[in-house]
Amino acid sequence: MQSPMVQLGKPEKAESYDFYNINGTSVYIRNGIKVRNEKLHILLRKFLWIKDLAVDGVSINY
Repeated sequence: MQSPMVQLGKPEKAESYDFYNINGTSVYIRNGIKVRNEKLHILLRKFLWIKDLAVDGVSINY
């Protein structure tokens, strides 16, 4: 089972991803990912001094 994940850098197997350049930012989305309503959001979350990235808009079938 896979869950949404955000990581820094180019993927090892770039051929397994669709590439998008969005406002100068390189975005790789794994082939076959199902996006709800054709919108995918990458969010910066902050809690106290901790920051992380989150993904919203991915359909996950468990």
